[in-house]
Amino acid sequence: MKPVERLVLLLAFAALGTSAFAQEGTASKKHLMKEDSAAINALVMYPDTIRLDIFEACKYPSAIASIASLQKNSSEEFSQLVTSYTKEEQENFWNLSRYPGLISRLAEEGDKSADKITTILKDYPEDIRQTAMQYGIDYYDLLRKMDSIQNKTDSMFDQILGDYPETTQQSLKELLQYPEVINLLNDHLGLTVRVGDSYRRDPQALIRKADSLNLAQTRQNTVDAEAWKETVESDPDAEAELNKAADDYASENGYTQQEVDAAPDPQYVTTYVCYPYPYWFGYPTWYPYDYWYPYPFWFDCGFYHDRRGHIVIFGSPSRYFTNWYFYYPEHVRRYPHLCDTYIDHYYGRGRSPGGSSRIVHNWVHQRKDYLPPDFTKNRTRRVETIRQLASLDIDASTNGTPVDSRTRSDYYSKNAGKFSALVAPRHATVDAGTRTADEEIPRPVKQPPGRVDMMPVLGSSPSRFVVKPPEKVDQVRMTPPTPPPSTARPGTKSGVDQAPPPSTVNPPITTVRPRPAQQVDRQVQARPAPQPTYNFDTIHRAQEYQRNMWEQTQPAARPQPQVQQPRPQPQQPRIQSPPPPRPAPAPSKSRNN
Repeated sequence: MKPVERLVLLLAFAALGTSAFAQEGTASKKHLMKEDSAAINALVMYPDTIRLDIFEACKYPSAIASIASLQKNSSEEFSQLVTSYTKEEQENFWNLSRYPGLISRLAEEGDKSADKITTILKDYPEDIRQTAMQYGIDYYDLLRKMDSIQNKTDSMFDQILGDYPETTQQSLKELLQYPEVINLLNDHLGLTVRVGDSYRRDPQALIRKADSLNLAQTRQNTVDAEAWKETVESDPDAEAELNKAADDYASENGYTQQEVDAAPDPQYVTTYVCYPYPYWFGYPTWYPYDYWYPYPFWFDCGFYHDRRGHIVIFGSPSRYFTNWYFYYPEHVRRYPHLCDTYIDHYYGRGRSPGGSSRIVHNWVHQRKDYLPPDFTKNRTRRVETIRQLASLDIDASTNGTPVDSRTRSDYYSKNAGKFSALVAPRHATVDAGTRTADEEIPRPVKQPPGRVDMMPVLGSSPSRFVVKPPEKVDQVRMTPPTPPPSTARPGTKSGVDQAPPPSTVNPPITTVRPRPAQQVDRQVQARPAPQPTYNFDTIHRAQEYQRNMWEQTQPAARPQPQVQQPRPQPQQPRIQSPPPPRPAPAPSKSRNN
């Protein structure tokens, strides 16, 4: 779809809203339209059944606001409960809470008994069992307090729902499984009000436009992912540097080299399941950005290793990886061909503003005065220019933090001879109010490593490991649906285990509703049996699109609750009972179509 056509669709969608904001200033309306476009795209990337829940919830913005207020209180209460523990212990408490019903069962049925806990854990993935066993015995009293917060909050949630129609109640309950959606709707209540009003007046029109936007953005995302894959695979230097940078990223996030080199089964990657942090407890307070889904590192890097050690690219790196790469100039100087590939990709023709484009464009913009006029179009000397740009930032920095524009300019003016590939800035000084790169993106925060069970490849030399397929568990209180076979076309690179783009499945959707009839009021309609019919891969892609697009329109990172500094902790996280994935396998929900 052409950019002009996408813009027309976005404007048409946003125009469905009321004139409630007609009296706002011109600048405010332009900013509102920009945020609306990003938020709308984030919402429409979810499967149609989830979109119906979103539209239904938008009819009652007061419910969204009440639920968000309740969540603020419950998450602060939980963070205060665990604040005196080490960061590693806090990570484990948060990760235990990700598995539906686990805290409650450990508190109510575990009774600090290894035998009873073993029985409970048969219903849960293997990656959480060791931590659950230890904490079910050693931290039993705290788990009971966590369960008390959960029960109290659930009761208050039910009271809020009592004021709304049953259909709305069901939609809100299901959206709790998608905490990022509730956050988006609450953060942008203006859009929520307009979408809800549109759905009341003409639900079919809203649905048709959402379907059209979904199709257009899905096509664009597919084009972008394939373009990144082709760009990297056509440049051996860039591919090698991406591989090495991914090793650094994984190592800094607590993975062992054995885990980094482990080869997951392609189908395992495709159907990878990730439970989000629960909405009521929120995500760990030390993250300066939304971080609901802790995926294994390979989802952030956009590739994994096959059993021969080759990399299999399934998409562009996530915003987390890209932020980590560009935040520190040492990474850019060490891997300049990777930066060259980023620029070639995100400045290419027909490329959407999705993915990590804002980070890349900001990096270039903040250094534009030192760049040749054809920097983004001519690759002839770009790698050397990138390397010298990174060296300038490193040399100009006095404390290892990202350098601001004024300091960079002052240092260059005194040491221009060291940077022959750069051009002299057009201005001798830089306005002190100029926004700098370090103000645009938050400092990267170490992600909890996603642990996977591994087993050696028989007969391989040197010894290689593969990810052990998850064992089947008797899921009594956890019943994640089995994703349907993927329809994505297989890769084309010969001699490599290929897999379609990975999909991580979030908590199961409990109901699927038919589209509403032409009448506006859908009060208390019966819901069909819980048989999801969409590909869960679309959920993951929707979440990734939201993280990369909607969150980038926000002027600043969402402030986190202020909690007491945790007690000192070991330099290395525990290997025996580490917290579950930031990307890492475990069966239950799909990283976004």
